[in-house]
Amino acid sequence: LATLFQAPTIAQLSALLDGATADDAPVAGQSAMKSWVIPVKPSGSNIPFFHMGGATVLRNLINYVDPEQPIYGILEQDLSSDNPLYTDVPSIVDHCLAGIRSVQPQGPYMIGGLCFGGIVALELARKLRAEGEEVQLVLMIDSFAPGSITPKVSEAGTDVQRSMKVQYHLQNLRQYGPGYLWGRVRKQLWRRNWQRLQNLYVRLGRPLPEQFRDVEEANTIASDSYQARPYDGDVTLFIASEKEAWNDYAPLNGWDHYIQGELAVEDVVGGHLSVYDEPHVQDLARKLNHYLELATPG
Repeated sequence: LATLFQAPTIAQLSALLDGATADDAPVAGQSAMKSWVIPVKPSGSNIPFFHMGGATVLRNLINYVDPEQPIYGILEQDLSSDNPLYTDVPSIVDHCLAGIRSVQPQGPYMIGGLCFGGIVALELARKLRAEGEEVQLVLMIDSFAPGSITPKVSEAGTDVQRSMKVQYHLQNLRQYGPGYLWGRVRKQLWRRNWQRLQNLYVRLGRPLPEQFRDVEEANTIASDSYQARPYDGDVTLFIASEKEAWNDYAPLNGWDHYIQGELAVEDVVGGHLSVYDEPHVQDLARKLNHYLELATPG
């Protein structure tokens, strides 16, 4: 899938079949494009929109965006090397910024992302503005400020989320037997020791095994350690209309406590991930097109 995104034209695919990489294939202005940048829709005369968190979720979206709107997915980790994965937001921001600048060296910039990707976009905007760059659009798609999601508590004072999870695991235990329980224990042990084992390989100077290249786990560690700070710029926040019933959510996903500029808020049809799926993606694309047009200079 990544290869098809990296080489979407016949000329590029031909170059790949001849043994070249996607970066070797001719794409105007992208000769030094980093491997973690996915040109989902590289054509168009508008300022590119960079989406943190990759490209797979964008496959439906690109069918509805402005034909002149280039879109790039930015992977939050570099999977092309044996280096350890990034487990803190500042390192991920530096990594993503290097990818963005390999396509667009100077502003104005338009950036965004889903969930944790939106947080990365916010911190990217902070860094870019501190360096004197202009950021025209910061789009957070169903991103949550720290502490903005809490387990729902019933009138009797019980943790509804915990109760529902217990019922879920008991049902799976009855269905799959003791192997299910052992699998859960192994997963929890793996999560607790993942970063410790990764660091051990780094200290020993050994290449990182494939099983340690768990992007979701690395991003979760970075997200859990993230400390939100006030941001004095403008932000656009898309909030998914469908929520998990066992959680309580802070108004505006908690971002009104941190965004000191204008916070433009739009509800988008669908759940946290299904906003990118048909038919919901059409509502997402319509609102994305609107804010991209508003942010375009001139």
